[in-house]
Amino acid sequence: MVRLWGRRVLGVLLAAAAGAIVASFAIDLGPAVRAIAEREATNYLQRPVHIGKVRAFVARGEFEITDVVIESLTKEQPPFAKIRRVAVSLPWWTVFSRALIIDYVRISGMQIAIESWPNDVNNLPKPKKRDGPSKPLPFTITTRQVITDDSEVAYQDHDTHWSVVCRNVNIVVARALNAYYGKVKFTGGTLTIQQYLPMTAALEGGFRIDGSYLRVHRGQLLTDGAVSELAGYIDFAHWP
Repeated sequence: MVRLWGRRVLGVLLAAAAGAIVASFAIDLGPAVRAIAEREATNYLQRPVHIGKVRAFVARGEFEITDVVIESLTKEQPPFAKIRRVAVSLPWWTVFSRALIIDYVRISGMQIAIESWPNDVNNLPKPKKRDGPSKPLPFTITTRQVITDDSEVAYQDHDTHWSVVCRNVNIVVARALNAYYGKVKFTGGTLTIQQYLPMTAALEGGFRIDGSYLRVHRGQLLTDGAVSELAGYIDFAHWP
């Protein structure tokens, strides 16, 4: 009896170990897949995009993209964005239920540099619009959560001469009640307005995404000697 239970326990342990190995097994999808991803991203953003590696954890339905660079208006300018890692949890087997679920998208180590100049010139990518109506997919796609951590966002206005650098940026966006709600927080920021001395800045707030509108329903901006309550919206279709 002891030997029988010993064999069963050993079998369970071996199965668990094998499952852990399979679940953690990563496949480097190689230069061909990377080239396709770069081409499609470049065509969509209408801006050169470079990718370091694309890997897949097939057993647990996860994909990882590392060392992403999105160029600015010219190669001479600093990149618009650099992203250390993008992780996507996409249980591919859910597609068989005609409802593909993306559990989460996690963006880590992102650095974004937004610049604007007179005459409404800026370096934001302009995603390509589709020509004509697109064919409906045979399944729906739902993203449950998007997370951004350990990131930095900088904005510089060369026209009115002000800038802000938001450090330690953390953003969480989650789907609830058929809408997307989010929280944003950054600390250790720097706000510079024209010739005045720079100020420290930190922010924490909540928002809801409504099409191209980001509606801030509560926010608190801390700067040197001031606490500002924020509410309103940003129309990303007409910003900056």
